[in-house]
Amino acid sequence: MFAIAAAVFATSCTNEVLPESFLGDEAVVSFTVNTPEVATRAEFGDGTKANDLYYAVYLRNTKTGADEIVEISRINKNNPDRIEIETTVEFKLVNGNTYSFLFWAENGENTATYIDWESKTMNFNPAKANVEGYDAFYAYVEPFKVTGRISDDIDLYRPFAQVNVGTADYEDAKAAGTTIVNAGIEIDAYTTLDFVSGAVANPVTAVYEPTALPADSEKFPVAGYKYLSMNYVLVGADKHLVNVKFNYNDGENKYADGYQREYANVPVRRNYRTNIYGDIITDAANYTITIKPSFLEEPGYEVNTWDGGEVTEPAVDATANTITVSTASELAWVAASVNEGNTYKGWTIELANDINLDGFNWTPIGYWTTFEGVFDGKGYSIYDLKHHGTEADCYIGLFGCTNNATIKNVTIKDVDIKLVGDNSWAGGHAGALVGYPDGTTVIENVTVSGLVKIEGDYTKKGAQRIGAVVGGFNCKAITLNNVKVDAEAGSYVKGNLYIGGVAGAPLGTMVMTNVESNIDVFAQDGVVGGIVGFATVGAEFTNCSASGNVTRIETAATATENQYMRIGGIAGSWSTLLTLTGCEYTGTLSAKDNAGNAITNFDNFGLVGRINSKDGVATTGKLIIDGVEY
Repeated sequence: MFAIAAAVFATSCTNEVLPESFLGDEAVVSFTVNTPEVATRAEFGDGTKANDLYYAVYLRNTKTGADEIVEISRINKNNPDRIEIETTVEFKLVNGNTYSFLFWAENGENTATYIDWESKTMNFNPAKANVEGYDAFYAYVEPFKVTGRISDDIDLYRPFAQVNVGTADYEDAKAAGTTIVNAGIEIDAYTTLDFVSGAVANPVTAVYEPTALPADSEKFPVAGYKYLSMNYVLVGADKHLVNVKFNYNDGENKYADGYQREYANVPVRRNYRTNIYGDIITDAANYTITIKPSFLEEPGYEVNTWDGGEVTEPAVDATANTITVSTASELAWVAASVNEGNTYKGWTIELANDINLDGFNWTPIGYWTTFEGVFDGKGYSIYDLKHHGTEADCYIGLFGCTNNATIKNVTIKDVDIKLVGDNSWAGGHAGALVGYPDGTTVIENVTVSGLVKIEGDYTKKGAQRIGAVVGGFNCKAITLNNVKVDAEAGSYVKGNLYIGGVAGAPLGTMVMTNVESNIDVFAQDGVVGGIVGFATVGAEFTNCSASGNVTRIETAATATENQYMRIGGIAGSWSTLLTLTGCEYTGTLSAKDNAGNAITNFDNFGLVGRINSKDGVATTGKLIIDGVEY
């Protein structure tokens, strides 16, 4: 665990803050400045270098709302043997006035940080790796009116993430002729922090120049790994993903060119520690990324990358019928087990960490077999899902085929599915989550985000039933609740027919609640919609919205009106019964009639396309939009 202590102060000071123009009754206001207690200070980069405490006192002008600095002071007491910081700072303030406070702890020799006390901002421009003295901590006390004696505790927290690189193959690499002497990183970061709002600004690629490896190189936070680089990085308060480039050399720049490792989708978060570790030097594909909070014992976020082939058995609890998956190789084990015929009916598969599939070609869970259990992502994410298929491929997604399954609480970020297909059946039934849902399927609290590209060869009939979340085929019923497609620019779903922004054509009773999509959707022969391509049997859509553009690519001269009008912002076509309540479409529909003219007047307010037709003749059914039958 990352043991952390902030600056250490063993002093108490009393200050008078009494501007003459505001003289009145005095009140004593005291703050005990501290950080959460920690168990040890034995680790490299543990915060003991932050040994100076600064504080500023601001007086609020109640007429203008402006703050005036009335005092800036510094306490310098270095006591590295203390476990915690606990310093009492006492002020004599004026009753009736409004004050705010800014506390800042840093190393007295830190030259990378500049505090603008007037604007209450910090600029951070680090130059080298492995500098413990960059570490710092802060707290801002919001304006309050003094009405009598006040005493309060103030916790200081660091504005930085700590990003570490460690390796298990240092000696092996050395024996093979590669000796690392200096190491550093390049990372997506920021240079400015607003103390009041906590917001960061001015994004940069921060370059931490390779420097000598830490003297305490054996104190890497994960046992068995040698420290290569430790860096304090200014980032936001929420977890987000960045790109990291690790650079190293032998002290004479022998490895300056080509001796780099690049890591994408690395999680970082303010006041958290991120560890990148594995066989960093000898095998660029084999590494693990973890992110753990500075002051807590329990693990935080974790992303484990994968070499595309490793299969590792996860934790299996046969008593509780639960499998807990923490790494990509363990998820691959689940896929292999299901594909060997284990349906896991009555079982629950749970994620315990984020999973990075790292863009290797993924074999779906249930590839021509079925998964029949519960998959609970527990709020974690699966990154970089890719499947580029062969001519016989279909039923593609994180899951290929499911039957009476429940999938919930997971985000899939960055999806690349491309199928070749043919003119009969192959090349479709694809979605980021499930290619072919059968039986009764429940999908809830699921997001597909990032750059999402899911496509079949739209010139071939086999490229059908494709959606950003679910593909489709014959099923009894499917329920989607709180499902979102939040795609980046350049994303799309593309195929021949039965193409949807969320689901292609599950072909069963369909209930969708709080479902939204912003992805662009394209179909060669139509039956294309912003949410679902084809809604069959009976479908209910409640509070569903789409904003992506929906396009029918071509219309044959032989097509009937019932065929080329099967395009809609919510559903491309439907049959039997379709009910829409509180649904909205804000994108653009594009299609041509059989004479090549652009269609400007779409059916049903552009929400729903033409009812299904058989042999060119429309079938009968009931369409209800916000309580009105059409």
